Amino acid sequence: TAHPRLELGFQLDASAAVGPAFVLGGFAALQWRIKGAEASRGERDAAVEALRAAQSDLLAGEATPDDVRVAARAALAAAAAYDDERRVAALPGALLRIPDPSAEQAGRILAPFDPSLQRERREAAARAAEARAG
Repeated sequence: TAHPRLELGFQLDASAAVGPAFVLGGFAALQWRIKGAEASRGERDAAVEALRAAQSDLLAGEATPDDVRVAARAALAAAAAYDDERRVAALPGALLRIPDPSAEQAGRILAPFDPSLQRERREAAARAAEARAG
């Protein structure tokens, strides 16, 4: 006669645990990436604020143009580092990035010092003018 045997205790099916472990691992990696990007955004925003302060000091006669150039280089370097940090994945035909809530404000301050931002602003203004005219 067969006697059913009751097994107590934790059992783990390895093949069933791989999927959730992969998802949880991906989520943890994304959270780690977001945390790093937030820290980098803080550094970028601080550098942009230092540039804005240097520009104000220049207008007040308390700084030199060299001070502004140094602050601009530091702010551009911090902005480039933040752009690299917020990139999550680059897939063929798609770039997944963490959103930047203060991009417009930082871009406005950095635009006079970054030729690529100047070109983007000119193109955006031209598209807006075409949309109004068309």
